[in-house]
Amino acid sequence: MVGVADLVADMCFIAGRIEAIPAKLQRPGIRPSSQEVAKLHGLIVEIVQQAKALERKLAECATGWTSEVYQKADDHMSRARPAIQAISQGQIKGPILRRNLVAIFQGPQISSVDSPKVKMRKKSRAQRCETLRGLEPAIILAWGASLPPSIWEEMDRLVFNDLIKQVAVEAIIDLPFSVREIVSSLTREEPFCSIAAYRSFVLAVENLASSAPAHQPKRQRLDKYGSPQGQPMPDPSPDGGIDSVWSDPGTRPMTWTGVVPNELQVNDGQNFSLSLSQLRFDVPDEKVVDLLGLRTTKLDHGLPPITLTVPFDGNPAFVFFNVPRETAFLYAHEIGWKPSWFGPIAW
Repeated sequence: MVGVADLVADMCFIAGRIEAIPAKLQRPGIRPSSQEVAKLHGLIVEIVQQAKALERKLAECATGWTSEVYQKADDHMSRARPAIQAISQGQIKGPILRRNLVAIFQGPQISSVDSPKVKMRKKSRAQRCETLRGLEPAIILAWGASLPPSIWEEMDRLVFNDLIKQVAVEAIIDLPFSVREIVSSLTREEPFCSIAAYRSFVLAVENLASSAPAHQPKRQRLDKYGSPQGQPMPDPSPDGGIDSVWSDPGTRPMTWTGVVPNELQVNDGQNFSLSLSQLRFDVPDEKVVDLLGLRTTKLDHGLPPITLTVPFDGNPAFVFFNVPRETAFLYAHEIGWKPSWFGPIAW
């Protein structure tokens, strides 16, 4: 989860990079063509636009960063948490779930006889329903099983937004069959049988079940060199890659080719259980903050992530990051790093 320290570090890093650019423009070797000058001007305009958008977004978010909002959202979450946790045991309150799903997927019905005040209130509810429909299916289900419409339709907008973030963190992805069956059975009832968005939601819930891991594998303990204990660590080749011969002929680690990700040789689906690799980078102190951005990136093309181990100043301890494989290689390529060693993790 991204914390305040991560955001501060990211923004400090960006500000530092921008601050260093003016000095680079005055270097003797910088002699751009007219097309390159135009490109630089265009990039400056884009940076300014992004900075203004960030400023607006920060101001918008700051209105909800108050102790009063935190307290109200936390109170709602403390009451919702038991119901969310019960989902993993197949325990769900059907009436609450049904009322919520009707509210979320059907929305309020605006009538021509409604007063302006009622129409405004229904419009606000419709916007909340649209927001909830746009969430991941596990989050919709967690919300629907724990928070009755009478609560979330009337709560303050800032509390509503903060509560969504909290529910998203605790949503259950590995859903029991009984819960999926309840969700699916509603497609045979009104009004769900005529709502296309609900049918899409049911399919997404079923996809969650097919993609959720059956169990969480235990990672083998690593020694101080970042190698699985009890196994020899392969000797790195002179160019920073690895030797072509491995002790286990059935293991096919990715090969560092020094090129961009779409040219990398990645493992195919046949060796999926062995395709999670460990990389070791010897990172200078001034570059450690660069790694923070990697933790927030989504997985690339559904491939398993890479566990990145970072030794600090010769200390034996490592900091571990699960990052997308393509993102890790692209980032290392862009800043000129090469792994001192990498290979498969033994499970």
